[in-house]
Amino acid sequence: MIFNLSKSRFKVYIFWIVYWFIQSVLMSGGKEVHFYLVKNIVLVGLQIFVVYLNLKVLFPLFFMKKKYLLYSILSFLLIYIAFTISFGLIDILFGFVYPNFKGMLELRFATDFWEILSGSSFYSLALVCSLVYKLIILNNEKDSAHLELKQNIIKNSKNKIITIKEGHQTHKIAIDDVYYIKGLKEYVVWHTKSRNVIALQTMRSIEESYKELGFLRVHKSYILNRKYIDTIQSNSVFVNGEQIPIGRAYKSNLLELNFN
Repeated sequence: MIFNLSKSRFKVYIFWIVYWFIQSVLMSGGKEVHFYLVKNIVLVGLQIFVVYLNLKVLFPLFFMKKKYLLYSILSFLLIYIAFTISFGLIDILFGFVYPNFKGMLELRFATDFWEILSGSSFYSLALVCSLVYKLIILNNEKDSAHLELKQNIIKNSKNKIITIKEGHQTHKIAIDDVYYIKGLKEYVVWHTKSRNVIALQTMRSIEESYKELGFLRVHKSYILNRKYIDTIQSNSVFVNGEQIPIGRAYKSNLLELNFN
């Protein structure tokens, strides 16, 4: 390959270059395109800054942890900062490209709501699009994990082996070695005899897929291996000596288990 870059990174560079050119042409309306090509070096550069700060910091640290209010406040602050510094950066760039240009070269804090709303639209769009992109990627990963889960169940059910993907590692665990599964937001933790395995799965997919293999859901955050149920009380159940809460919506599952 001519470029010493990964294919994915190369595609990202091409995307932003094409985006920069198209945005410049659209803003120019076909007139003085060179002026907008220069101006959009700053605008697109700041859009890239907003996108990657959102993907690498705001989204994982705040949105994924359901701190939506804090995420919204920080997102607005990020957009405002990009909007504010854009004036000075454009003046500096024009000073290099156009020798006769004399910009203000000062930090300008906008206070007019409509000015901020219209001027920051480029950065708002970049942030929203990056958020939607990340949500789509996560949804596809969950669908892929669910499909892989079903395929692994069919493949390994005869041998009573569960295949669990943890990051870049794949674990094969015997069904009889699993005590219970605990839900942690978008992840689950498989508690087994030898270790705990964290996987990007949903409790619903596990409940539906492993029901026939001896797993029972007793709480929105817990699925148990029936083999290790020691004692059932009114509001809790003991699995291998550990107390697990019983959810009101799942009590009937344990009542049926008692009679069977």
